[in-house]
Amino acid sequence: MKKILTSLHKQPLWIQILIQLLNEYALPLILSTIWTLWNSSSAATYKEILKDGLLNFFAIGWAFSQWNRVKKQIKTEKGITDVRTGINDLVEKLENKTNDLIGYATGGDSFCELKFSMSTSENIDMLIFTHHGKFPLTEISARLANLDEFDRPVPLIFSEILSGKNTYEIESSIPEHVQAVPPKVKIPVSINKPIRLNVFYTARNGSFMQCLRMKYQDGKWLEASRIFRDEKLIHEKIDAAFPRTSEGDVDWN
Repeated sequence: MKKILTSLHKQPLWIQILIQLLNEYALPLILSTIWTLWNSSSAATYKEILKDGLLNFFAIGWAFSQWNRVKKQIKTEKGITDVRTGINDLVEKLENKTNDLIGYATGGDSFCELKFSMSTSENIDMLIFTHHGKFPLTEISARLANLDEFDRPVPLIFSEILSGKNTYEIESSIPEHVQAVPPKVKIPVSINKPIRLNVFYTARNGSFMQCLRMKYQDGKWLEASRIFRDEKLIHEKIDAAFPRTSEGDVDWN
């Protein structure tokens, strides 16, 4: 079949046109001939038969040409739709790949969350930074702000806030992993007093902030944590038994 098509394309243009006309009008010619002979009377002359035959041929040929035109139009529109769909799929894949490349370079929408590893109820051994998200984080800095420090009789001065004793630098963090860091200074913990920490993070992908609240109840520490980026809540995890206010909310103050 391929050889036949190849040989046809090598023919002169007028032969190709003639073959195409035969392909499209052979069936109308046969049908119009049969119809004309079937309906012609025995008394009809050859001229009348030829006239009726031409009229029938043009009528049937017109109907077939419309059929072929619509069929070709449908195929063309389907082909255009398929091309458009393919282009949209390709653009979407390129956008996803581009976003992935940007995400792997900057960290995308990934973030860290601080938790504590405690050997006893009143002793913090390690600071555990848990990675959330599909992209790695780099150049991470976490500054811990103990809200109780701001409530003491002699409030913190600016130089103490920026002293770095509560700032932790983490080179990188990869998905589904944690980073364990020993505390620089002892973090005061008492089972009789809630833990109220705000953690201010910066990384290559920007800044975000964690509110961490912990309360000791029924022999264990309960946690409530939520994280904001650009003042938008992006993560929240609250233990089911964590104490609530009378309105049923967590006291984040």
